[in-house]
Amino acid sequence: MRRLIHVPIIHSLADLGSAAEGLEEQFKTSCGSRSWEEHLQEVEQRWDVIRQKLLALPLDYSRVKLYQDGLPDCGRELEIVRDLANRGSQNCRLLCELHLKGAQIMGTEDGELLVDEYNRIRRRLAHSPAAAPGQTPTADSFYDELVARRDAHIAKRIDSTLGAGETGILFLGAAHRILSLVASNIVVTPLL
Repeated sequence: MRRLIHVPIIHSLADLGSAAEGLEEQFKTSCGSRSWEEHLQEVEQRWDVIRQKLLALPLDYSRVKLYQDGLPDCGRELEIVRDLANRGSQNCRLLCELHLKGAQIMGTEDGELLVDEYNRIRRRLAHSPAAAPGQTPTADSFYDELVARRDAHIAKRIDSTLGAGETGILFLGAAHRILSLVASNIVVTPLL
């Protein structure tokens, strides 16, 4: 049996790297500095809960593979994760901690699709005015054809690399709709 633990995540600025430039100011402009600080606290508390719940699971880490939203399949996965952990990413710190226990960090995404997504985010930030307070983005801004292609790639990557008797842990942001694409012989369990 193959098992996949789905971990819904909230990306921090450290997770987004250079794609985060402008997001903080846009958030503060539309929602205020206090809301920004509350958001940062919420993200930190969420990662504390995720860490506690994951570390409480009885896992044989030598049979665990870690799949991370936004981590390209490029041969430099551990280097990327360590760099982001050093920049303050709680997500990547947790990946490093699990890796030290024996889990394998897997390249998860197609690098070209990630570059396309990065360029799309940069264009949107450069050309869209800040949303008015209380205004929510449309569904299309969260899930579109590009994210669908990323999701299909992630599902195929998990299917092709997760072996019999192994457990995958998938850290995935809210914009994704991958769970319906996961191979039918993989048992998906939500962490939260």
